[in-house]
Amino acid sequence: MGATGDWADGVNGWSLTSGGAAGQADPTAADDVFFDGNSGTGTVTVAASAACRSFNGTGYGGTIAGTSQISFGDATIGNITLGSGMTWSQSGNFRLSSSTGVNTITTNGVSIAGRILFQFAVDTGSWRMDDALTTTNGSPIQFNTNSTFNTNGFTLTANGVTTANSPTITLGASSIVLNGTGTLWDIASGATLNSNTSAISITDTSSTGKTVALGGKTYNNMSVTAGGTGLVNFSGATNNTFNTLTLAGPKSVRFAASQTQTFTSFVADGTAGNLVTIDSSLAGTAATLSDAGGTNAVTYVSLQDSTATGGASWTAEFSTNVSGNTGWTFLVVAGGSTTTSTAMLVGVG
Repeated sequence: MGATGDWADGVNGWSLTSGGAAGQADPTAADDVFFDGNSGTGTVTVAASAACRSFNGTGYGGTIAGTSQISFGDATIGNITLGSGMTWSQSGNFRLSSSTGVNTITTNGVSIAGRILFQFAVDTGSWRMDDALTTTNGSPIQFNTNSTFNTNGFTLTANGVTTANSPTITLGASSIVLNGTGTLWDIASGATLNSNTSAISITDTSSTGKTVALGGKTYNNMSVTAGGTGLVNFSGATNNTFNTLTLAGPKSVRFAASQTQTFTSFVADGTAGNLVTIDSSLAGTAATLSDAGGTNAVTYVSLQDSTATGGASWTAEFSTNVSGNTGWTFLVVAGGSTTTSTAMLVGVG
């Protein structure tokens, strides 16, 4: 492709060899596209829907821009490799499909501005990250139908992640950074989620609410520790399992009423004036937190409509017993030290 112009440039922009003469038709979903050092440093605009089988931008110093969709993948393997010196500001759908094999995404530190959309229909292939992947688009990554995706142990940073129907997502040892608001995580009940040893972090510090729909799955570690007063709503009529859930103040967290969240470890630590507020989605109806053993000791927490159970010890220090709590021991502070007074225990299950 030449240095500047519209991706759909007719016979004016494309050639069959690096630095070769123009004169070739626009690429189709069956073509491999290369941008390299001979492609210049200008801007190529995706002004209308475009497609290619694979993309390689190694050595390219220009920009892929535009607001229309670009689709990758076809009946054979089509990898994506971005050049470390290029910019990807195209903000339309960044659509991936695969009919066969394992396709790879290598970004070389380049952020993708488009909304990443896995749209597989009846395809049976998969995509795999081969380094860290960051999308700056304001919409979540969407996994549809039969899509299969493996983060391969690398960091994935996005506004959020949502699914439809029955995709398969494998997280391995990856760090998943969710930095947006609104629907951050929405896993369909029909999806397969392999959490492995991953860590999911919710990092937005604004006062805007966030929704996390867990889909009745098993998770490794999840944290809501970045501060900000926006409510984080763990929604949906599902029971979910975590290794460790970590909350830090100031933060308001709401669990689904009449549902059980099961943990190996539950951590919630606010500070004076920066409480972690925990309640239920329906006032007067408790949400259940369960742990089979050990001690879960939280500090500077405001609790309402929370049932703590499962066999573990649940204690709350420097904390507020609002109403509707059972199974919690609220510790009393006396003379600068923490003591437990049977006369002042509240909500002991």
